Amino acid sequence: MKQWIALIAVAAVSLGLTGCVTRSYTDEPELRGARAKQGYGSSGDAEVKAKERIWFWQDDFRNP
Repeated sequence: MKQWIALIAVAAVSLGLTGCVTRSYTDEPELRGARAKQGYGSSGDAEVKAKERIWFWQDDFRNP
């Protein structure tokens, strides 16, 4: 019986840790023209507009 409780506890913890994603929506200047060749990735001027936590049972988890 203790093995089942331990197994269920481990499953619940792993599901809690991997069952969601956090999406951030940012507003940042786009790299176009001559500046586009300087580098890749995000600039340091990005401003986070919204953060959203999406769990695995929501439709947006598999269809972003």
